[in-house]
Amino acid sequence: SDYGLGWECGRGYRATNGSCTIIAIPANAYSTGNSRGKGWECVRGYEEADSLCVKMAIPANAYLGRQGTNWLCERGYQKTADQCLAIQLPANAYLNDNGDDWLCGRGHQKQEQSCAFIILPENAHLNSSGSSWDCDKPYRRSGNQCIR
Repeated sequence: SDYGLGWECGRGYRATNGSCTIIAIPANAYSTGNSRGKGWECVRGYEEADSLCVKMAIPANAYLGRQGTNWLCERGYQKTADQCLAIQLPANAYLNDNGDDWLCGRGHQKQEQSCAFIILPENAHLNSSGSSWDCDKPYRRSGNQCIR
């Protein structure tokens, strides 16, 4: 960097007490080209620990995230603390689009850890999502029934 003193350090060096010293880059790291701060970052799949780059611990049923700085659970698994646990699908359930939770099938609704059958009151029909009900015309909802 230029320090206004008529000199500057080259790439991979930093000014220290009036001279240029090499930036020590640990194994599994690369130079950022910045003489301020550390001057290096860990490569994909490694994380900093005590000025070193150590391989990230990726649990079973997980994969390295796009940026390479975190891990994500595979489809059908949920992150719980530092592991990926299989999602237990109750009867009449399916995985959501992300694959990290479950939804109930048409005609059923989530009740705690199960999918309960939706009981339609008289003069009602399943709504378009299939996860609840609406009253037939000209009826209107009043509690758990359809009234005129």
